[in-house]
Amino acid sequence: MAGPEIAPQIQRLGEEKRITIPLTFLPKGPSAADVANFKINPEARNTILVYVNKRVQANFVNVDEKSFAEVEKAAAAAVGK
Repeated sequence: MAGPEIAPQIQRLGEEKRITIPLTFLPKGPSAADVANFKINPEARNTILVYVNKRVQANFVNVDEKSFAEVEKAAAAAVGK
C-alpha cells in the first residue's frame, strides 16, 4: 500500500482521464487509521472509494482500465451528472 510516493501517479491518472473530482492517497500509507476504518485491504493493488457527505457510496478494489468505467459511472452519479 502506497503513501505520498504515489501522488505523481494519481495526478497523472487524473489528468489522463480528465477526472475533475478530488483524488487522494493516505499520507501515512498503511499505518493510517483510515485503512482499518474503511476496511481497506492493504494487499489490494488499489482501492477507490466514492463518497458524498462523508458517506461511502461505492467501493472498488483492484481497478484496471477495463473496470474503470464502473468508477466513472459511480463518480458521475455521486456528483449528479
